Amino acid sequence: MLPKDPAFWIVVAIGIVIVVALAIWFGRGLEIGKWYIRVKPAEAKKGTAISVGEKLKMTGAKVGGDVAGIKKGGGDVSQDIDVLRGGELKDTDIHGDITGFKQEGDGKK
Repeated sequence: MLPKDPAFWIVVAIGIVIVVALAIWFGRGLEIGKWYIRVKPAEAKKGTAISVGEKLKMTGAKVGGDVAGIKKGGGDVSQDIDVLRGGELKDTDIHGDITGFKQEGDGKK
């Protein structure tokens, strides 16, 4: 049996308004079926393309670190990464890695 107290129904209405407002705010929206109301899962964001050193030409250079599109501590990368596309390296001394994505360790061995 449902409660007849108006305060209960006011609290329920406020809760529904908050859920709908948050769903709209975060861009998810709602699915309302015959027996359910649920928040749609978030759509995957399209990653941006990252380009590092496109058509770069180096001769006799010294690089003291990494040439990387993304350096991060963990997780997946959902972006297109180009490193040195069409580039030319001649007599170049690089003291690091050339990579699109470099995942750095947490310092534990």
